[in-house]
Amino acid sequence: MSNAVAFAHLHSGLAEVNILLPPKMTHPVAYTLQGHGACFNWSCDNPDILSIVPTFDSSNECSTSSQLKSIAPFSGRKETVVYATDADTGRVHRCKVYIDDIARIELFHTSAKLDIDEFATLRVGAFDRQENMFSSLVGVQFKWQLIPETEGSIHHLVHVPLEFSPLTNCGGLCGDIDVRIKLEEAGVFSDLYVVKGTEIGHERVAVELDEPMYNYQMADSFVFHVAESVSLNPSSQVFILVGADVQYFPEIERGSISVPVNLPSPHYQWAVSNATVCWVDTALGRVHALNLGVTTIGLADTRVGGIIQSATLHVVLPDSLYIFILPLSLSGDIPEGATPVPSVSPWYVVVGRPYLLVMKVFSRGHEAEEMYITESDNISLHDNHSEFWNLYPLSENSSSTNWWLNSKILKTKAPGFGELTATLSYTSGVHEAKEVLKVVQQVMVCEQVKFVTENRSRITISQEVELKVTGGCAVSSSNYKWFSTDMSIVSVSPNGIVQPKQPGKAVITVVSIYDTFNNDEVEIEVASSLNLRPSPLVVDGHSHSHSHPHPAEGTCKNNETSTIKHETILTSKVPNTWHELAKKNHLSHGYKRHGSTLAALQEHRYNISVSAPSGILTNAPFLTEGYSFPVTFGDSIDHGHAPIQYDCKVEPAFLGYTNPWRADNHKSCLFFPYSPDHLERSVGHLDGISQNISVTITACVHGALSCGSAFSLFVGGFAILGMNHNLLHLDLTRDHDKSIITLVGNTDVTIQWKSQSVLHITPIFTRKDVVAGRVEYEIKALSSESLKDKVIFSLGANGQTAEIDVNFELQKPMQLPTQLTAYEKLYMIFVVCVLVSVVRLFYVEKQPRATTTIVQRSEYLPPQATV
Repeated sequence: MSNAVAFAHLHSGLAEVNILLPPKMTHPVAYTLQGHGACFNWSCDNPDILSIVPTFDSSNECSTSSQLKSIAPFSGRKETVVYATDADTGRVHRCKVYIDDIARIELFHTSAKLDIDEFATLRVGAFDRQENMFSSLVGVQFKWQLIPETEGSIHHLVHVPLEFSPLTNCGGLCGDIDVRIKLEEAGVFSDLYVVKGTEIGHERVAVELDEPMYNYQMADSFVFHVAESVSLNPSSQVFILVGADVQYFPEIERGSISVPVNLPSPHYQWAVSNATVCWVDTALGRVHALNLGVTTIGLADTRVGGIIQSATLHVVLPDSLYIFILPLSLSGDIPEGATPVPSVSPWYVVVGRPYLLVMKVFSRGHEAEEMYITESDNISLHDNHSEFWNLYPLSENSSSTNWWLNSKILKTKAPGFGELTATLSYTSGVHEAKEVLKVVQQVMVCEQVKFVTENRSRITISQEVELKVTGGCAVSSSNYKWFSTDMSIVSVSPNGIVQPKQPGKAVITVVSIYDTFNNDEVEIEVASSLNLRPSPLVVDGHSHSHSHPHPAEGTCKNNETSTIKHETILTSKVPNTWHELAKKNHLSHGYKRHGSTLAALQEHRYNISVSAPSGILTNAPFLTEGYSFPVTFGDSIDHGHAPIQYDCKVEPAFLGYTNPWRADNHKSCLFFPYSPDHLERSVGHLDGISQNISVTITACVHGALSCGSAFSLFVGGFAILGMNHNLLHLDLTRDHDKSIITLVGNTDVTIQWKSQSVLHITPIFTRKDVVAGRVEYEIKALSSESLKDKVIFSLGANGQTAEIDVNFELQKPMQLPTQLTAYEKLYMIFVVCVLVSVVRLFYVEKQPRATTTIVQRSEYLPPQATV
């Protein structure tokens, strides 16, 4: 026997150790006893009252379960033991089976509310005289009845035979369903009963034990409330501002169709659980937010009574405001693959295209929730009448949601630079002053990216050529990314130089690094006769040529025609350092690397891609293992060569450093951001830096200009100087009632504390910045009593928080002692004697030895002897 099999047998056993069954009635009562971990042989010590029928697997050799049946009429409480013997080890497992009479029955269900066209299953449970519940009632006969609550009214439920109910698809998990189906086919019913809601109202379901051996009635019943299946719009978990008005709409769900309910309706009434938070119009379902808090909005059906649907409503304060942009087609549809881009960096859009602008507000707290914008919210988007685009309102009928309240259409008309401004005015209470959230978004309108060719649909080449491109707000060739559909036919360099490989056709795509939807493509056909020497190419009526001098004999030269392919298209400007990087690689690696020449490197084209980690990057709390940017190489790499070496680079470099990392077959660039205090000391204030920064990680192969890069959003954190990060504590006293706390890094923090009237926190020095700022706060206690408070610094952009426990204690005033202790008296006598000796030696003896004596004795005097 293998170790695995032996281990399994050690954990073999039975699902039950005690079973309670009723005696035989009209039919034997069955129960399936499950075993696990082994094949079993079954037996019992009293086969007169219990039969055992083993069940086998598909091989018909291994039994892991058996069906137990109570086969004897009732003659008092009986018990027997079922033995399950492990067929391999001989280990015996026991299950005790009790046989007793039924004393009462009870109807079990899951919910009193039942929707129209919804199924419900009722199950009968039975108990003996000691209130022990029977393990099975399979085979026991019952009588069921449907009774409308109002006499003479129609039925609101209909019985569904088990054969046609959802229970037939339970895969054997519903027990012995076949036995119950046979009882129904014979004109009687089992302990399971399935009903379906048909009409609105109340219906009682009654059940009675239907066995001849019982000459007294055992019954139970239950009332269902049948109602429409109703959903609320907006749905649950809605977050709104103080003063906002929300209109709730009920919708009746009938199959896959939703039918709106016209309000007011005599059948529906609205209610609110917390009237101090919100007020609700009981007929129209219009809710007005009064104060901060949480409440439940309920909808009741007057035909059945009680709440049939509810939704949770949160009245909260806003924390942040963003504008999202989404490209649209000329017909107004959203292109496939388009995702909303938030206002965290400048937007680059294309002339003549429409865009959807959506303003979104997020609540305060660690888990910022998107807030529901209503007609009563004071939110706006304006552009100061820009000459580069027009803003149009979104039609109320253009969306089934409330997007039209906080959305606009931007239609660009001319290249240029402008700004969009979004504002939200809100209040924290009915009588509180207004506060404003504001966000300013920079927008650059660019020309469409286009190839500059006479025939823009196809180009035939037989030699290396350079493609020219315009548009996309590009200032250099590094502002484009190039792709080839077939690198084995045509390769393309980061500068747009295409090189034929073999006859065929391939499509070259050029993409603006600022906008992935601003792109163009052209089909390149490689002629059957290749000329590997470069020659001029006439593009747009001009002659362009590239002179590549042949290397001297005995040397080789990298002509920089390796390709670059990005898994993630950058949306921020890439530093123009490619030529310096290529020069560095060429000079430092010489002719040989890992036993192969640089020319050999050129023979193998490297498709390198870098992936960004999910979520934003931050430097607080400090990540000891760094952020991993996985690096992968395409199938074009010749894996027969030595492992490819690559370098990693981070931009902007002042944020941290990056190193290549390898483990097994996984390669990545690990990015380690510098801590906030390090950035504050080494970088200082950064003029012109945006609120959010894109960190770009670039991986390049040694000795070839094959690079890939990816970017992630970086949000700077903060640090509190001079305090233990694990124990932030500040003690103040009456004599020392103030202190200074220095915060460095991202200074856009929120400070919260309770005792604001007696504990003042005031900034005395401020140098605002998003990564290297510095703010000094003076914390001063003005209380006449001792106090304890918790000052919480929070940064919503990355969820960072820091808590400082402030403890202010009033010290008792010092009192002069009214009587000296014996120690204090001896100390005073000693000091007087020393002083007298010094005077005597200096003025009377005046001998050299005296000076030495004074020095020696003075070494033993207290540092500050006072009386």
